[in-house]
Amino acid sequence: LDAATINNVDAISVLVCGYLVGSHLYPALAKRNIRIPTSHKFAWGSLCGVLAMGCALLTEYKIHTTYAETGEEISVLWQTMSYVWIGSGEIFCISAAYEVAFTISRHDQKAFASATNLFFVGGLPNVLCIFLYRTCSDWFHTSKGGTSIQSISDYADSRVYLYFFLLFLIALFGTLLNLMP
Repeated sequence: LDAATINNVDAISVLVCGYLVGSHLYPALAKRNIRIPTSHKFAWGSLCGVLAMGCALLTEYKIHTTYAETGEEISVLWQTMSYVWIGSGEIFCISAAYEVAFTISRHDQKAFASATNLFFVGGLPNVLCIFLYRTCSDWFHTSKGGTSIQSISDYADSRVYLYFFLLFLIALFGTLLNLMP
């Protein structure tokens, strides 16, 4: 398996988690007259992000220790759980975002609400990622001084784990923020 193939784990996770949540969790809660507040759906999605970044940090640790001990690479399958958690989180966050967009908008504003939602779910996060990447670019430098990571030795020289830790903190903040009354 290569790294590009492992991206499919996200899509599979979305399909499986979406089915389980939509067909089993929500109906079971509805039978008990339990409705999850929208902010708590965002919190669950963000918590999945926390778990994904925790798995990424564990993978980072494994990459660095294995390379330091043996000079070898680890299996790309170590990334699987990060993708599973991201896909699971998408089910809660993206569906909650659409719920908000369509619940609060008037009938004649549904298209605008959908477009605004797409901007906040797809556009704005990409701009923030570019900003974070540029702000944290020193963490991606190798011992050769560049940011081009072409080999395991280049990757082991970088401090990408600091970026994952920052993402972990951001997701944790999002989880706690959405749990506030």
